[in-house]
Amino acid sequence: REDPSDVERLCTPPSGAVDPAVWQYEHLRQFVAEFNLLLVVLGEECTPASCPKMTASNEWQYLCAAHRKPKDCSAIDYMTHTIDGATALLCSARHFASRESVPEDSAKYFQSLARRLYRIFAHVFFHHRAIFERTEAES
Repeated sequence: REDPSDVERLCTPPSGAVDPAVWQYEHLRQFVAEFNLLLVVLGEECTPASCPKMTASNEWQYLCAAHRKPKDCSAIDYMTHTIDGATALLCSARHFASRESVPEDSAKYFQSLARRLYRIFAHVFFHHRAIFERTEAES
């Protein structure tokens, strides 16, 4: 956060004794916490009536994977389901018994989790730009 424009530094794990999987895990935990706050801010503007589908721009629509069979959800429901699922996974003692090491079998979830979290980012950026910019300026 020293220089948020230095994306290269922000995306590079620190050198030394830091396990890259633990670094990724901790960043995902932080993203989920920040997205949770963003959902609260979005609450009155992003509703099932205003955003009946989870989209990013006019080209991409996403189905919600929180259901037995992926299905359409309103954007706010999709985001809530995704954040709830991410929180449950990242706090699961079965998959992440310690914050000091990440089992290889658990790290396999990072890619799909990051992809789903990115969809939230994309929706807010494309459809609620003022909220996105205000939230970014405050964090």
